Parts: sequence; C-alpha cells; structure tokens
Amino acid sequence: PKILQYIYSENINIHKNTRNEKLKVTLRYGKTSKQYTIDGNKDKTVTMANAQPVKHTLSFSSDSGIVSGKVNVRVSDTKL
Repeated sequence: PKILQYIYSENINIHKNTRNEKLKVTLRYGKTSKQYTIDGNKDKTVTMANAQPVKHTLSFSSDSGIVSGKVNVRVSDTKL
C-alpha cells in the first residue's frame, strides 16, 4: 500500500479516487485506527477534529493492488 505520514492535532483529509474501483483507506494515529472506503472515481472529505498531536499514517490499498488519485491534507494546530 501507499503511505503518507504527518504530525498535527487538527486536520482534514481530502481524497480524490481517480480509478474505477473502490479505494480502501486506513488512518492510524496513536493507538487509534480508522478505516473507510472511497468508491471509484469519487471524492471524499474526512475531518479529524481533536485528533491526537502524534504521527498520523494514511495507508491506501485496492483489490487490484493499484492505487492512484490525489490526497490533500490540511493540517493545523487551530481547532477546526
């Protein structure tokens, strides 16, 4: 899987899945793990308000093993 890491306590993840298959996303921070999916050729915004100020890891995978698209991460120390 593809991996992105960042450290901030407040953030928004904006995903654009440019493949015609479901994208699986796992967000890990501290001892917390959240999973969600993005349908093929769709966008999804995930807000992590009050996240712990620790390393965050986003992992991406698909059934075919191919992932593509764009991820924008807005990070801030200011409450969302």
